[in-house]
Amino acid sequence: MREVEPGVYTFNTRLTRTQIESTGDKALLALYLRAERYGGMGCLNAVDHVHEFAAPYFEGKNVANWSLLDIDRALLRLELSTAKRRGKITGDTSQEDKVRLMQRKQNLGMNAILSISLALARGVAHVRGQDLYEFLREELLVIIERLAAAHGVAIPGSRFDDYLAALREVNTNLEAQSLPLYAALREVTGIYRRHEEPAAMPVPYIPPVIPVPDEEESFSVQEHEHIAALNQSLLASYGALGNADEHKTTLRRYLQTMTFLGQRHRMFEIANHRIFKAGDTLIVPYDAHGKLTIYLLRESSEQLVTQLRLPHGSLITDEFVAELAGMQGEVIDLELEIYHLEVDDMPAIQVARLRDLARLLRRLNAVAAAMKRCTCCVSWWRACAAPRTAACPAARTCERDRARTSASWLNS
Repeated sequence: MREVEPGVYTFNTRLTRTQIESTGDKALLALYLRAERYGGMGCLNAVDHVHEFAAPYFEGKNVANWSLLDIDRALLRLELSTAKRRGKITGDTSQEDKVRLMQRKQNLGMNAILSISLALARGVAHVRGQDLYEFLREELLVIIERLAAAHGVAIPGSRFDDYLAALREVNTNLEAQSLPLYAALREVTGIYRRHEEPAAMPVPYIPPVIPVPDEEESFSVQEHEHIAALNQSLLASYGALGNADEHKTTLRRYLQTMTFLGQRHRMFEIANHRIFKAGDTLIVPYDAHGKLTIYLLRESSEQLVTQLRLPHGSLITDEFVAELAGMQGEVIDLELEIYHLEVDDMPAIQVARLRDLARLLRRLNAVAAAMKRCTCCVSWWRACAAPRTAACPAARTCERDRARTSASWLNS
């Protein structure tokens, strides 16, 4: 291994799996295989950091009225505390060194921090009945307001362009003083300062969840068949007589079912990727973009308990599912198992389409190459400049290239 930057190591690119296996170190082999997933672009470490560090930190906290600044500030403090626990900083570390450490994000990792930030922001926006872009726009405007006020710049109106104009004026004033904009933003937001409690945003009124019975048929015959097959697979893997060896097969079927039903529904999944085991019964809640369908699965039966349409902004909690199902169950979280599937166990989603596009690009490249070889035509799909005459010495070559190109196009 070699150190590419302080505290960050990578395997030598010339190493092979055989060389690693020859050491007999299973832990080193596992680390190497993880590092090589998807050509070094795998995210299992990010997933582990989410489950091991971030999830326990946010568990029990009500982030519904947090701002995006509160979320990001909390994540940066978590990055700092993780670095301290690993001995990378001490009580004598300067504030600037701490800021640089939070900026590098080597402990939780950028993938984990960015994913959590966006996921929490999307969740908060969902609770407020907003899309993510609306929530982000509100945050941006609030920060520009603070920045403009701090530097004595008036915002000329309420349009987005007015806010951008004020931001440009602040930047111009800072440049005249040879000051960077990022330093002013850091001071106004206090992103790297410690805050014991989040500066919560006002909480909008959220009406109680009142599900409406779904009078329409949610799924087609084919979709019902896919769901029924998945139900049987879930029961065989996670039911009272379930076989743990079948987990990978079941998760693969789940991903394939998500892909198939996702063609018609904007989003389809087992709600929060969580099923529940209550004695000999599995509780499986399916969420098809706001249409909640709950099944009770037993070895001898499959019961559709309820089928409801939820209002926009509804959160499907474990308690809500238990209330609708009429029973409590032990949580089985499929998400972690899905993330830890080996590459070969993952379904090849959209691979056929990508291959078609690659084949099309190769054909287009072949045509372009043939056009370059054709010296007597301005463009071979137009009339030849001097077809079949003595004036065109390359006429026969031109005709032959065109015929060959056309034939290869039709046969491909």
